[in-house]
Amino acid sequence: MRLATALVISMVLSPATAAWAGDGDGDDSAQKLFDEGLAAFDAGRIDEACNKFEESMRREAANGTLLNLARCHELEGNTATAWAEYTDVATSASRVGDTERATEAAEAATRLAPSLAKLRIAVERPAPLLVVTRDGVIQYEGSWNRPMPVDPGTHQVVAEAPGRKPFIAEIRIKPGESDARIVIPELAAAGQGPDHVDASVTSPRSAEHHSEKAHKKAPTGLTFAGIVFGSLGVTATAVGGVLGAISLSDLSEARENPELCPGDICTPSGRVWVDSAEEKGNASTALFLVGGSLIATGITLVVLDFKLERKDTDTALRVAPVAGPAQAGVQMAIDF
Repeated sequence: MRLATALVISMVLSPATAAWAGDGDGDDSAQKLFDEGLAAFDAGRIDEACNKFEESMRREAANGTLLNLARCHELEGNTATAWAEYTDVATSASRVGDTERATEAAEAATRLAPSLAKLRIAVERPAPLLVVTRDGVIQYEGSWNRPMPVDPGTHQVVAEAPGRKPFIAEIRIKPGESDARIVIPELAAAGQGPDHVDASVTSPRSAEHHSEKAHKKAPTGLTFAGIVFGSLGVTATAVGGVLGAISLSDLSEARENPELCPGDICTPSGRVWVDSAEEKGNASTALFLVGGSLIATGITLVVLDFKLERKDTDTALRVAPVAGPAQAGVQMAIDF
C-alpha cells in the first residue's frame, strides 16, 4: 500500500515542478533584459541595447531577441555579424511558421549582402593537422581560399600545426572591402618565435606582401658575395666592350690608311698597328668571358642564399684565385 501511495504522489508532483520551472527566474530575467534593450534602442543607446539583447539571448534564445540584436549590430557597423543573425532568424522563424518575422529578416539579409566586407584566407601548402583561427574562432577547411564575410576593422589570423612555427597575421579591413586577403605560407619547422605580421594592412596586395615578408630570411654573406661578383662581372664586360670597340676602330683605320696597309699588305709600321689592335681584341674577348662567368657566379650565390635554411645548415664560401698559362679567374667552393 505504501508503494502505491508513493507512486501516486510522484505522478501528481512532477507536472507541478515542471510548470514552476517554466515560469522561473530564467524567463523573467530574459524578458526584463529584452525590455531594457528595447528601451535603450529607442533612446539611441545602441551599445547598451546590444549588450542587453546579447545577455537576454544567452538566458533564453528567441527569434525576436535575435532580430533586434541584428538591428543593433547593423547600426554599430558590424555588418557581417548582423547579416548572419538576420539569416539565422529567417531560417528559424520560417521553420516555426512565423512568416512575417522570417520575411523581414530575409529582406534585411538580402539588403546587406552586396555591401559585406570579405576576407580570403589563402592557405598555400597546409601542414598536417593545421588549425586556422580568425579572432580566436576556428576557420574550417571548407572556408579556406574563399572570400568570407567579416565585420570591418582589425582581424587576427593564426595558423598552427604540431612541430611547426605558428603563423600570426593581422589585417585591417575597410567597410565594403571585398578582396582583402591573407596568405598563409607553408609553416616552417619549430624552433623560433611566432611569425608576426604588423597590423594596419588595408589592401590584399599589402597583406600578401607582409605575410610573405615574415618568412623571408635576411641576406647573408652569400648574397653579399653574389653582389660583389656580379658587380665585377658587369665592370669587366663593360671594359671588354670598350676595348673591343677600340680594336675594331684601329683595324679599320689600318686597312684604310695606305701608309700602313696598302693593298691589304701591311708595312712594318702597319703590322705593329694591327698587332696592337688584335691584342686589344683578345683582351676584350677575355674580359667578356670573365665578366660573364662572374655575373653567372653572382646570380648563383644570390639564389643559393635564398634557398638554403641557414638555421639548420652551416654554409661556408671559399674563394681562391686561379692563374695559369691558358686561364685566369677564380675558384669557388661552398661547404654545406
